[in-house]
Amino acid sequence: QVSGEEKLKATFEEFKRYEDERVEQWCAELDARLDALSIDFAEELYPHMLTAIAGRRWVMGHELRLAMMKCAESLEMRQAFADVVSARVA
Repeated sequence: QVSGEEKLKATFEEFKRYEDERVEQWCAELDARLDALSIDFAEELYPHMLTAIAGRRWVMGHELRLAMMKCAESLEMRQAFADVVSARVA
């Protein structure tokens, strides 16, 4: 019966080593995929993000210029704008 118990332990240890190797291999493959993904992310997404940010800043600046032109056309709006700016500065 001792030999049967030892045989069972040996089989379990072999199975454990096999599973450990599988997990290590899976982790190595996953790390490689994540590395490739981070490179793709940096090369592909960042330029688009910068373009979107620059476009958004242009739109906001353009809208502000249009608002300034509209304020310049009306004395009432010009005074309201001056009040807002002076309140913000103070």
